[in-house]
Amino acid sequence: MRISLLALAGLTALVGCRNDYQLSTAERDEAVLSLEVLSPTYGEFMGAEQIVVTGTVSPSYAILEIEGEPVEINKDGSFSIEMPVDGPYRIVDVHAHLDKQELAERIPVFSGLDPLLTWPGGMTGRLLPAGMTKLGEVIGAMVDDLGWADTINGALPSYSSSVVSLTSLGVSHSPTIVALTPALDGMNAVFTLRDVTINYQVDVPIVGLTETLSIGYGSIGVGGKLIPNLDADGLITLSLADAVVDLEDPIFEFGILQGWVFDLVVGAINDWIIEPLAETLVDTALAALGSFDLGGPFAFDFDLMGTPLSIRLSDLFADLGGLGLELGVGLGEPASLDPLGIPVPDETNAGAAGAHMALALHEGLFQILMGDALLPLLSQGLDLSGTYGELIGTGIRALPGGDQAPAGDGWCLALDPGTAYAARLQESTAPLAVIYIPDFIVDIGIKQGATCETWLKASLAMEIGMGIDGTKLDLGLGVAEGAILEYGAEDVDEDEVVAALGSYIAGTLGLLAGSLLDIDLADMLGDLGGGTFGELAPEVVGSSQILSPEHPDMEGLYAISLMLWAE
Repeated sequence: MRISLLALAGLTALVGCRNDYQLSTAERDEAVLSLEVLSPTYGEFMGAEQIVVTGTVSPSYAILEIEGEPVEINKDGSFSIEMPVDGPYRIVDVHAHLDKQELAERIPVFSGLDPLLTWPGGMTGRLLPAGMTKLGEVIGAMVDDLGWADTINGALPSYSSSVVSLTSLGVSHSPTIVALTPALDGMNAVFTLRDVTINYQVDVPIVGLTETLSIGYGSIGVGGKLIPNLDADGLITLSLADAVVDLEDPIFEFGILQGWVFDLVVGAINDWIIEPLAETLVDTALAALGSFDLGGPFAFDFDLMGTPLSIRLSDLFADLGGLGLELGVGLGEPASLDPLGIPVPDETNAGAAGAHMALALHEGLFQILMGDALLPLLSQGLDLSGTYGELIGTGIRALPGGDQAPAGDGWCLALDPGTAYAARLQESTAPLAVIYIPDFIVDIGIKQGATCETWLKASLAMEIGMGIDGTKLDLGLGVAEGAILEYGAEDVDEDEVVAALGSYIAGTLGLLAGSLLDIDLADMLGDLGGGTFGELAPEVVGSSQILSPEHPDMEGLYAISLMLWAE
């Protein structure tokens, strides 16, 4: 048989190709899959940048998928793609496959900046015009409690002659009204002492007459500027400057006095009572209202599940926006009393119309609380048997595939929130803030003697909403997504398992966290003010982000609007 050179060359090429194929297949069977993700890093804050996912896969002919989409691998095994963070966080799922080998990385990242990097160390607040109206009511009661009427009564002149005597019986009045309005470096204040009535007993022995005389003033007005002052010891005083007194003409009630007796009494009143009385009223009013203490020091110390929380009033000022203040906040350390330079919200912030106060809160405070208080609470390792084990087991067996769980000596439950989390304030009040924990590990095992064998392990994207129910802190837990890392059950739908497991864990943790985080704003503010400002009933009514060109480095600052007193 004759074989042409062309056919021989073709046969040689075919054999050569087959040998190459057999060699690559052998190499493929012996290859060990490896995956290394270089960026992003676990729990990274991306700012406003896109995610650049880079890394290497070996061998380079493995299959690579990122969030379920195929990704090209370069000849040297490297890969790189970009994707946005289209929400508060994104979980980058990287999967590499080679025959029966599989490797995976689950990397959560966050949009925006790390709240701890922009945390200013405190908060600011402003008592708004509506709040100043309410504060005026409180100060009015304080003025009456100072006992100015008793002071006037003690200073009232008396008169006595052989014909007639005038003796003071006391002073009565209606509640004092105080009107406060914003002003530069203080508060414009008008004190109205209402229905001031001075009673005298009139005795005319020669006619055997004893009668009651009333001298009434419909109102005594004292106007001026109240200037706040915070001293080195944290005590607050209000001083009245540029005071002006408006004293109405008195109204007399003489009873049945007539004729020469009437003229006698009126003459004595004008000469010995009315003229010195006016001066007495003015001097007493100015002395009573000239300066009074609001108390202090305005400090608050609270144990938040073992973490000391310290709040100190570090600055107090007044301007056309209202009465402003700055509070240093320390967690696990003393609160700062140094100037913090935090913007002070005013009535222009969304949601503040009609509110009593606006607070500038930074989400870094919630980030710290999360790391110091809530994460340790959520981290649990439970070895359960007996009745408690059965309770846990009932919930686990109710999951899709849970009926496939083998019998054992009890259950093991390990919860690990990890180190990737972010606290974000919201432009709403329900919730006011959300804590994102995108890689919350739940490991459920079955006890076999002294050991515990994992039955179900999952990574859940936990979201914890922090709101205010009335005046109490309210927590709402939910799971947005997740992934099954290990499961002993077969033929189950992963999405159904994640949804059911998420509801089960969220409900269990919600009861635990709610019982331990029993925080009441009314108690906190009552302690902070020492009861000086009357009965407080705080209610959060609005939240809006503060975008200040003068403070671009304070991302995460929000104006929280509150009602402080019940309407």
